[in-house]
Amino acid sequence: MDPAIVSVHSKMVTALKSSDTESLYNLSSVELHNKLDSFHIRWKQTIKRVRYEYPAAEKEKALTQLAVEVADKVNNGKELFVHLLELPTDTPDGAVNQGLEIAEHVVNEDRAVVTTKAGEVFEYVLENGQWRCSLLHNQWESYSSLKRLEGNIKTANENLDSWRVASRETTDQRKPEGAFNTIIQAVGKGYRMTVYTVLSKDTVALLKKGSDDATQLRSLLKRHYPKDGHRREFLVKRQIDWTERVTDGRSLFAILWDTGRLKMDLKLERESKVKSVIPSEKNANLVVIVAGIDGPGDQYEMMRQSDGLWKLQSLETAIRAKAVGPIASAITELKKLSEPVEPAP
Repeated sequence: MDPAIVSVHSKMVTALKSSDTESLYNLSSVELHNKLDSFHIRWKQTIKRVRYEYPAAEKEKALTQLAVEVADKVNNGKELFVHLLELPTDTPDGAVNQGLEIAEHVVNEDRAVVTTKAGEVFEYVLENGQWRCSLLHNQWESYSSLKRLEGNIKTANENLDSWRVASRETTDQRKPEGAFNTIIQAVGKGYRMTVYTVLSKDTVALLKKGSDDATQLRSLLKRHYPKDGHRREFLVKRQIDWTERVTDGRSLFAILWDTGRLKMDLKLERESKVKSVIPSEKNANLVVIVAGIDGPGDQYEMMRQSDGLWKLQSLETAIRAKAVGPIASAITELKKLSEPVEPAP
């Protein structure tokens, strides 16, 4: 008999009898290692998608079906292998305690088949100069829990893909993805006022405050700088000369849009798509939309309003920084002036 085959088979039998998972993993084929790693990655990726994209009402059930408690403890393919072998209902039927001595074996280049005295068949493959057993790889389908999990992974991904297609098509503003699709379409067509209609109540109120402050600014300027040229100089120096054209919240939004001040905060193109909808863990009325063309995409906050419609909330920081803040600073500066003063010629 080939001593190398006798040696590896003896190690395999010893590991099976003692349930030595470390040795069983090391003695198993690279093909099994790769299969375990691939399965583990796909399992983890599916759980991540479900956590971020699944409807809230179905999420907990789906995560349970994906054995999320086990997944959180298993960090790689090898740990998955150990877990599977520790399941009492999934012990491979080849692991018997007697009759595993070699009766005969056939070696064909990089493959060897061992038949035991009990009639069991072990196949070995030569990989990088080491004989490894393909028994557990061949019995992959015998793990009932693994087959069930495989089916649940497939179902979850099919559901996710179906919902993703639907989310890219709907413009129903009772759904956050529908409201955001309305924004994408409006951006693609250059319809800035359509975007305005999908802004949250708080964002609209912030624009109204900016408009009111612009009106106050113009009044203060007239009080302190009677000449048009001097008022203009004051505004241009502070890069807020556009405030002269602000009449209400809508016009302020249009000016910010037309001057490109919101472009970096709403990075959307005609081809942009909703990639995922991430519910807030703390606020049932808040979600994060991930959207873009290529790559991971950009994130945008959507808030459900009192009428049940979803509106964009992400522009508030930009509006404060690029409109409300600069106007407020100019007002504060003017209020510090005790009396009208003409700039030196």
